[in-house]
Amino acid sequence: MSNLEIKNIRDLVSKKVNKEDEEKIAVEIADYINSSEESKDLDQDFVDVVNLFIYEHSLSNQVGLNDYVIVDYLELNKYIIKKHRQRVDLFSSSILDLDLDENYKIKKDKDISFSFFKELVAINAISASNPDLANKIFYKLTAVKNRRFFRLLGYYTGLYCLHLKIEINNETNSQKIDSLMNKFNYMFSIYEDFTVNIPIWYKSLT
Repeated sequence: MSNLEIKNIRDLVSKKVNKEDEEKIAVEIADYINSSEESKDLDQDFVDVVNLFIYEHSLSNQVGLNDYVIVDYLELNKYIIKKHRQRVDLFSSSILDLDLDENYKIKKDKDISFSFFKELVAINAISASNPDLANKIFYKLTAVKNRRFFRLLGYYTGLYCLHLKIEINNETNSQKIDSLMNKFNYMFSIYEDFTVNIPIWYKSLT
């Protein structure tokens, strides 16, 4: 293991790993995603979940141009998620919460509510510090990476952005607000204000 402290997958969002460790981590995360099944607690119609997010966001009086972009994007593309099931609190856990041992193996002592595209939003987050690692993870996924794949990932990322804005609007700590805004701005930027379907970190390295 390198001298860089990587104790969980979330550390990969802000800490860059070396090339030697990159491959091992990519294999471990991709294998975890490939071998996991959708959680049985995805008990809500996804369109209803999106509507709830949009309603909660509308209660805020802190609405900027990017908020309108996200809401319009989610409204116009709801057809993508018809017949999908999801949890109301879908962003309460993700693969970012999983711990790694000293050999970069995922520890089995935590359970998360697994949802394929929600976990890929976490890979979008990892790309901020480790775009090559994020690409390697994507390359190792067994899912067909076609137009529908990227449109669904974009939709989940858009909803995550709305989730971040709701958190920002409810937060009072200035440091936490700055951290949340940095996450929001990065997600927004990799989709070029949600005018493209493929995140630019993936497109620029292929």
